[in-house]
Amino acid sequence: MSPQLWRYSIRSENGEGWAVFVLGSDGYFSAVSDYGNYAFLWCNHGCRDFREFLLCADRDWDYFVRKLSPGNVYDGEATERGIRDTILRLRRDRSLSMEEARTEWDLASNIDLDSEIGFHQWYIETALSDAWEYGQYRAPEHVVQFVRKCMARLIPLLKSDLEKDALRLEEAGI
Repeated sequence: MSPQLWRYSIRSENGEGWAVFVLGSDGYFSAVSDYGNYAFLWCNHGCRDFREFLLCADRDWDYFVRKLSPGNVYDGEATERGIRDTILRLRRDRSLSMEEARTEWDLASNIDLDSEIGFHQWYIETALSDAWEYGQYRAPEHVVQFVRKCMARLIPLLKSDLEKDALRLEEAGI
């Protein structure tokens, strides 16, 4: 049997945030939007109706961001903050001497941690153990905006359609 398809259109608000969604009963998801184009297939979504599964977006936006993101981008500000917090913590618990902490602090100050190349340079020069783990990455902003703005506006449409479908089934005695 062929999967049932549903199409939903979201108009832009204040000149941004439009999207066209195509959903399939087999877990197919695709969207074309001004925040980018996305597709994913949830083969085992665990719900009677795939649209019910998407209603979970209302509770866990980050899950959908991770699924739809093509990859993460380096976050220099978060990386530097994490390095500095670690230096302070290690100094407080006396894992670093005052001189070692000053050396690490100066190293973080003298390298451009806003760039991933700078992070690699810091990684090579630091004496902190497990230095690679200090690199912080995040989903691209366009994916976050798509999920939080466009998918958020899809949710009420899905709820409405599911309620109408349930009413039709009830009236048909099914």
